[in-house]
Amino acid sequence: MSAVRAMNGAVVLLIAVLTLTGAGPVLAERPLWGSLEPGPYGAGFTTIEAYDNSRTARPKFDYFGVPLEGERARPIQVLVWYPAAVAEADVPMTLAEYIFPNPENPDFFPYVTAVQQRDLGLMFMVMGNDGGLVLDVQNVDVGAVRDAAHAEGAFPVLVYFPNIGRSFFDNLVLCELLASHGFVVMTTHSMGAGGVNPEPNQAGLETVVRDGEFGLSLLRGREYVDWNRLATFGLGFGGLASWAFQMRNADVEAVTCLSGWNVIAAQAELAGNGTHFNAERMTVPQLQLFGGDDSTISLSHIDSCRYSLRYLGRVTGAEPVDFSSYGAIRDIISDSGEFAVSVLRPQYYSVCRHVLEFFRQYLGSEETATPFLARAARELPEGTITVSTITAEQKPPTSDEFMAIIQSQGALRAVELYERFKTSAPGTIAFQEANMNAIGYRLLQTGRTSEAVEIFRITAEAFPNSANVWDSYADGCQAVGDTEQAIACYRKVLEVLPTDQAVNDQLRTTLQQNAEQGLERLQSQ
Repeated sequence: MSAVRAMNGAVVLLIAVLTLTGAGPVLAERPLWGSLEPGPYGAGFTTIEAYDNSRTARPKFDYFGVPLEGERARPIQVLVWYPAAVAEADVPMTLAEYIFPNPENPDFFPYVTAVQQRDLGLMFMVMGNDGGLVLDVQNVDVGAVRDAAHAEGAFPVLVYFPNIGRSFFDNLVLCELLASHGFVVMTTHSMGAGGVNPEPNQAGLETVVRDGEFGLSLLRGREYVDWNRLATFGLGFGGLASWAFQMRNADVEAVTCLSGWNVIAAQAELAGNGTHFNAERMTVPQLQLFGGDDSTISLSHIDSCRYSLRYLGRVTGAEPVDFSSYGAIRDIISDSGEFAVSVLRPQYYSVCRHVLEFFRQYLGSEETATPFLARAARELPEGTITVSTITAEQKPPTSDEFMAIIQSQGALRAVELYERFKTSAPGTIAFQEANMNAIGYRLLQTGRTSEAVEIFRITAEAFPNSANVWDSYADGCQAVGDTEQAIACYRKVLEVLPTDQAVNDQLRTTLQQNAEQGLERLQSQ
């Protein structure tokens, strides 16, 4: 493409974009944003470089045993979009600046250069291996300003995971949009443990998630970050990573997966077989957006997250590219090779709106009376996306939570929860026998006898083969004058004692003598 032709196309593009998008506070020239409306802020972009000293990226010695010089720790470049106070004189970045995100630390140039070569290869693929188009598209303005001044305030943090082996900016439009609406978006390059691409397995997933955790730690203490409002989202393999990130980081308040591997039938096995996967830890709202048909989708792992409010969005006619900005990059190039705003596919912009409104509802600082689905669907072509909702079941307390409830709200409140979940979800409340026994006796010693009896009762119910528990229950019953139940408990001690493998010989003798003497005393009254 000639320089003149590219310039003329860019002028046509600018005019068309100004017609399609709201001017916003600054930077109306957003060729890739289509009909998306910017928020009240500009979008700033910056990088942070640091070494993760808990992991190595290079060996200590070469093949021949010769010591290698230089830094061996894993280099991490963190990429951050944030709400910015952009001035009219500020110049927007170009796509080329995303392809090579110039590091502040010069020692990171070899690392960023390696990523750049991969991302240029991706861009060649998107542009149909047309080298001229690849060069031209790099001059397209994006919606962010490099190192712009931060807007005043502290904003929620969203951790983004790109697709496997893809560029960190595979959702640049969505990330810029979120920043303009008051979110800080943090991501890292999708890298493997020992190479430029992560492996599509559990080791690769662990590497990507740990990179995200390390990157997030670098934002702690920065004044523009509200650490108490945290969510995560990702694309494809990154969607699975965002899921895993929440399951091991309880501070995450919402999750979004875009065509995530956790709903793709061909990759669903990877989602469920890893150490990361624990459906009981997924207790926050999640938005799952995906295309395909019933033969390509598997919702078994989503169904297992029964303690999570789940929004399942089927995007009509969506191709994999419709969940990333690559579709927008591709669609601003006409068949003739000129830059032009064509009739952009509505699917990606529907995805962007749903993600924005989902995070505004569950992480935003303002109250939103209108459900996010109604706001997201505003002015979208009918049938673009269909969302179904699965309500969350109430989650039983964990063992630690159960102990904390006894301490803070009293034994009777804890027993009430136990009885509720005993009926609705049998066996889901797990507590340790020794802890409950100790709590029961502590309540007895402080005169809270009725509470002690209830604690002993449910412990005996949960551990019916424990002679020691039945002995404790008998003590509680005698403290409240329930002779009949105390006799029943001592009989139970003698019944289960012969097969109770948890007691040693000395305790076995003590329990037997105590039960026999107790029965003789109580039955003679």
